[in-house]
Amino acid sequence: MSRFPTFIRPAQPVLGSRPPRGAQWLHEVKCDGWRVQLHKRDDAITIFTKNGHDYTRRFPSIACVVAALPARSCIIDGDLTACGDHGAPDFYALHFCGSQMLCAWTFDLLELNGRDARELLLIEHKVRLERLISKPDDDRLRFSECFDDPDKLLDAANLLRLEGIATKRRTEAYRSVNASQRIKVKFPACRTRNRPSRARVH
Repeated sequence: MSRFPTFIRPAQPVLGSRPPRGAQWLHEVKCDGWRVQLHKRDDAITIFTKNGHDYTRRFPSIACVVAALPARSCIIDGDLTACGDHGAPDFYALHFCGSQMLCAWTFDLLELNGRDARELLLIEHKVRLERLISKPDDDRLRFSECFDDPDKLLDAANLLRLEGIATKRRTEAYRSVNASQRIKVKFPACRTRNRPSRARVH
């Protein structure tokens, strides 16, 4: 039986104006969605919100693909999004469309088969996470890739009208606090975003 807690407080990046640069940093797209924590314990699946609320019944399509992961147990940190016509996250669709459009972008592996993965270096648990979620071969679970050049990633994210990027230290361990090891950079329009509406999205 796992000794890990039912819910792990997620790591929260601090807001920055520009991403740090250098070989010690990796950069990911920051999806416009809801933070989720995906738990598998044998046949039991739970989907938690970032505050620890159980939303498993609300997202049965995501629970189904988590159940298919080739692991006795795992805990995965990610963002729940709705994918639009071109595959990019669609914040409006997340609120107003059905579950058939939902997918989870996964970026941190917290536990695997009874082993605490939070002490692994970022680059180590990212490799294990990518290998784990590739086995079901299902687009409802997607791997958040890392990039070396933050400027090119920012330009691409801006062009696709995404929320921004997240930057993490390559050799960090996972910590359930706000820390300088993780920095998010959002575009100005996202900082003042209110509740979604059709007019705003269009």
